[in-house]
Amino acid sequence: MSESAVANHAGSSKDDLQTAVVVGGASGIGAAVSAKLASRGINVLIADVQEEQGRKYAEELKNKYQVDVAFQKTDVSNEQDVETMIKVVVEKWGRLDYAANVAGISHAESQTETGVTTALVDRYVRLPKPVKLMSRVLSLNPSLL
Repeated sequence: MSESAVANHAGSSKDDLQTAVVVGGASGIGAAVSAKLASRGINVLIADVQEEQGRKYAEELKNKYQVDVAFQKTDVSNEQDVETMIKVVVEKWGRLDYAANVAGISHAESQTETGVTTALVDRYVRLPKPVKLMSRVLSLNPSLL
């Protein structure tokens, strides 16, 4: 663990540590974001559909950076999954300081303009309405106001 990471959270109580959710945090850019946050002494919830990979990566980061890193299987196209993800953060740490939505999916066969159908956009791009989602986040964690 780097000295800066140790300095950021050595001797800190659970309530002092900041928390983050990284949606899509099990691989790719999301994994890099998860690692950077953990290296800074920030507790991280990795929210991803890749359950086995996400659980392994959470354990790896927890051991490497000595912060609390957890995994929650989350499909961001499913509103109930997103609500559960926020509840897990609030129940586990009592706060949410950072959120990174870097979830993405790619199908090599649909990388052409004609291969991207309305059904694919609806499934993988259109997420719950941001205002509705934010109101749920705030209702579950009013201290964010």
